[in-house]
Parts: sequence; C-alpha cells; structure tokens
Amino acid sequence: MKNFEKFSTKVSNYEKYRPSYPDSLFIYLKKNGLINQTMHAADIGAGTGIFTALLAPHVKSVFAVEPNEQMMASCRKHCNGQSNVGYIISEAEQTGLQNASVDLITAAQSFHWFDRDQSKTEFKRILKPEGNVMLIWNSRIPDSAVNQEYEEIIKRVCSEFKGADFLKDNFQDFFREGNCSFLRFPNNLSKTLESFIGGALSASYAPDCNDSTFDSFINELTQLFVKHSINNILTIPTYTRCCIGKL
Repeated sequence: MKNFEKFSTKVSNYEKYRPSYPDSLFIYLKKNGLINQTMHAADIGAGTGIFTALLAPHVKSVFAVEPNEQMMASCRKHCNGQSNVGYIISEAEQTGLQNASVDLITAAQSFHWFDRDQSKTEFKRILKPEGNVMLIWNSRIPDSAVNQEYEEIIKRVCSEFKGADFLKDNFQDFFREGNCSFLRFPNNLSKTLESFIGGALSASYAPDCNDSTFDSFINELTQLFVKHSINNILTIPTYTRCCIGKL
C-alpha cells in the first residue's frame, strides 16, 4: 500500500475533525512578504484542502496537488467557490506542474510522507529561482499532561505509530545550505468528545472499525477525555510549526 492510500478510509473523519491553521501564521507571512496577490503557489499533499482554502485568498493562484482521489474530491468541496484554485491528482515527486511556475510551495501536514530526495528535485524544478518552500505541521505540545497520556495510548494501541519528531534539525538539510526559518504559532484545540475521537481516528496509524484494537482505542480515548475535559470540552495544547526557506 502506498502512503497516500492509507487515508482512503479516513476521509470523512479527516474533513470533519482535522484542525485548521491560525490567522497569526498568515499575518506573519503577509507582513514578511512571503505571500501576496501576485504569487502563484502549489500546495503539495493538499489532502482535504484545509490549508489550500486558507491560502487561496492571499495569492493569485494555488494548485492543490494530491494523489488520493477521495481526498481530492473532499478538497474540491472544501475549496468550492474559490476560482483561483486548480487541482492536480498527482504525487509530490511528480506534480505535473510546469518548470519555474510557482513562487511558493507549501506542504501542510504532509511532507513526512514524501520521498525527500525526489520531492526536492521536483520542487526545484517547479519553483522559481528565489521562491520559497514552507513545511507546516500542527503539533501537540509534548510537555502537556493530556498530550503525554494521549501518546502513551497510541504507542500502546496503534502498532503503526512511528512517533512525531518534527525538529528543525531534521529538515534543515532539505533547504539551500541548510538555511531555514523555524517558526511556531499557538493553535490550541478545543474538542468535544466526538471531535476528539474523530480527530484521533483520522490519523494514518489509527485502527479502523474492523481492527481488533478499535474498541479499546475508543474506550481509552473516552477515559482520557473524561479525565481532562472541563464542561465537556477538552483543550489540546497545540502549536503550528513551520520551516520556511529556499532550495
């Protein structure tokens, strides 16, 4: 199974419960000239279009590049009405875009799925000479009790969980001469029980309903929610992390 196929059964939970990205990120990008209305962008691994839809109002055009057809159908729905969004069903390593055609490449919650060497070659091909690449993740803040207990559950129940070590040192070599800006923006999440469980089930490593560990996963998540929620709302300490640089 290819990496992008892991999400074919998770589209519904993904589009309903995956978190968005904070306004402070786009304020920073505009203030520092990293996005403007003259730019053409490519959102690689666009998924259900969460980031694509947020980026579209700030640029002249954006191509959503996504290999999973079910995800792309959701992306089209999510970006409905935004006439400057184009759609390409393709992988990061072979986007189908023209040479030197975009000013900005974004990869929100997706770069870790790419073949790093092949995607870098492709990004260099489609990026204008002084264009930028921006890698983005929503990440649980690790020193939070609820996040520590959540990770203990997924390590115990989800055999496909590989960990999430998205440190700057792991990505610097992707950028020109190892130079990139590493930024963090607060993005705490407020979850009902339904959205907490739905978000957990949208992860690639989460069990499906037919898996033997599914019921225990739901039970442990419910217990965690009851333990830490206040007035039936669970706050998940989260920040949005970005690496931005040239290739």
